[in-house]
Amino acid sequence: MEDSQMTISIGDTAKELGVSVKTVRRWADSGKLRFER
Repeated sequence: MEDSQMTISIGDTAKELGVSVKTVRRWADSGKLRFER
């Protein structure tokens, strides 16, 4: 099975999840979200 990936901005991620950009950054830094810089 192929793993599909989607790339969206931190701002768009925060908006979709209903959280702040700061929260998304914390989640990314802690490994809860996969991210690329």
